[in-house]
Amino acid sequence: MLKISPLGEPKLSLKVPGLLSPILKPPYDILYNPKTRTIHCTLPPIPEPALEQANPGAGAGWTRADAFHVHALILGILSETTGDRLERERSVRSTKGWWVNWMRLDGGVEGIAVRRAGENKAADAAAGLVGASGTRAGAGGIDIRNYFEGLVRGAK
Repeated sequence: MLKISPLGEPKLSLKVPGLLSPILKPPYDILYNPKTRTIHCTLPPIPEPALEQANPGAGAGWTRADAFHVHALILGILSETTGDRLERERSVRSTKGWWVNWMRLDGGVEGIAVRRAGENKAADAAAGLVGASGTRAGAGGIDIRNYFEGLVRGAK
């Protein structure tokens, strides 16, 4: 049986009229641990067309088109990396202005981070995406390994 559980405290969130749960600000993440069969996910739902038309920009910081685009990128990365156990990291920048970073950590834990391209340094630091030296490393300018290792530590 697959268990879904929260990891630590939620990030900054917004209340949107008509939605049952708060919406988190990027970066969004998905963390899958095959040993414990648990998934941690802060990726918001795809906005409903009626809600998006009634209140443009009130969604999770992304449009319905952005959400479908990012989901398609995630599925593409997962389908391409599932058979190759040696691949450890992959990053893609979407044509709609989103970075999707995937990483396989020790123990087989896999993580995906989704963030808007060009986020400022303060937002990156608040999310734990800046390396210990203060430098921005890796594709999209973030320290993705440090970010996911922090999530895994928070899950223990």
